[in-house]
Amino acid sequence: MNPLWFFAKAAGITLIAVAGINHFMKKFSPKPSDLIAGTMHFRKGVEEFQKGFNMVFFGPEPPESRKPKEGSRIPID
Repeated sequence: MNPLWFFAKAAGITLIAVAGINHFMKKFSPKPSDLIAGTMHFRKGVEEFQKGFNMVFFGPEPPESRKPKEGSRIPID
């Protein structure tokens, strides 16, 4: 086989593969807003998992640590 013909075929196959992968990634990747919503959902899930893990292995937290923080209250005049 002619080496020039081999390199031409290899370059053509590579270009087709790169174009196909690029199209595939654009078509099936999530939108940025969906990605952000999924990230927030995942973070809340991890926090809930940590709470459950601590509850199972270390017992319930004492009641004084469950008091709401003063900064979280909104004063009403």
